[in-house]
Formats: sequence, C-alpha cells, structure tokens
Amino acid sequence: MCSVMLADFGQFFNDFMPMMKEILSVVGNSTMEDKKLRAKTIESIGAIICAVAECEDKVPYAAGVKEITENLAQFLNSGLSDDDP
Repeated sequence: MCSVMLADFGQFFNDFMPMMKEILSVVGNSTMEDKKLRAKTIESIGAIICAVAECEDKVPYAAGVKEITENLAQFLNSGLSDDDP
C-alpha cells in the first residue's frame, strides 16, 4: 500500500513504524512462521522508508528513519540462520 501511495503515506509513518519495530523486537526466530513474519516486516519497513523518501519535507521522518535503520543494522548483525527467508 505505501509503495502505491508514496509521499501520501508520510502521514501514516508514525502509526506504522512503532509496530514494525515492535514486531522485530518481540517475534523470535524459532519457527519458520516467525522468520517469515520478520522478513515481511523488514520488507514493509523498506517500502515505508521509500514512500517517505518521496515526501517534499523529509525532516519529520529523518529521526525515525535513522532509528529504524540503526535497529535493522543491529538486528541483521546479530546473525540470521541459513533458513531465514
């Protein structure tokens, strides 16, 4: 949805991003379903960031994008298993 709405999605950034961060922090990696949920969450975060990148005024999203990017880097550096999607 956010990839279709692009810049218009910016108004929803602060509604969606906290949920995305929570999913990554709460959902484990013990089942394939959990791994798929985390993978879809990361994919969704990327789409949301691309959408707000299309906004004329990017300043309201800069801190949030920086934070989630740092969280993703930390998450990915913690190691993924070979069967992660």
